[in-house]
Amino acid sequence: MAMMTVTELDNSALRSTVAFTGRLACMTRAEAFGVVRSHGGRPSEAVTRQTNVLVVGELGWPLLDDGRPSNKLSRAGSYGIPVVSERRFLEWIGKAVPDSLNRTYSAEQIAALSKLARKTIDQLVRFGLLDPREGLFGFRDLASARQIAKLFEHGIALSEIIRSVKEVRAWLPKADLSNLRLHPATHHTIEIEQPEGRTDKRGQFVLPAAPPSRTPMLFLSRHKWQRRPGTSPKLSASTAS
Repeated sequence: MAMMTVTELDNSALRSTVAFTGRLACMTRAEAFGVVRSHGGRPSEAVTRQTNVLVVGELGWPLLDDGRPSNKLSRAGSYGIPVVSERRFLEWIGKAVPDSLNRTYSAEQIAALSKLARKTIDQLVRFGLLDPREGLFGFRDLASARQIAKLFEHGIALSEIIRSVKEVRAWLPKADLSNLRLHPATHHTIEIEQPEGRTDKRGQFVLPAAPPSRTPMLFLSRHKWQRRPGTSPKLSASTAS
């Protein structure tokens, strides 16, 4: 497996060929392309040998809908192209990281907002797919939990998700991305318990509804986070590829 090239980059990278993968949290893909152009760079829809840097979005892991790592990420690994986080990209363009990206959540809030069972959240922590700090989860954990819930709905096994995330981590050893530490449990052979659910008449795997949470959910207004029962934050997203 090819390893990512680790180099010290600064905002001069914006004047080169820049590609994006994963879902951006702070802007759409089209807006990101416009930012690169405004700095004299060339945004790229694909990763080629001429690509100079790949930016990974904050909304979850850079995985495809079938659970495999993004094609752009795998090509970047093959070509030795440096990878940076969306947060680093924001620093380059002089844009402050929104408070929403620094928000923390309890396990109950993560379960309610992702519509995963509480014990499934514990399982994802055990396998290193979520990474709480002092008992609290970050924005990437919330985005990852929602992404994993969607993959479950598509019938992707937890073992396949773990395999893909382990591959992503191997490609991104020093890419300045949060929650990319490999927990000891994933170094060993493990037996995966697929979340409880049922198969409908079409043969589709259906997750059970998450238990009601006593913790008020959160929503993102234009100005600040506020507590409102029964609502969830709106997250900006762009195409993951």
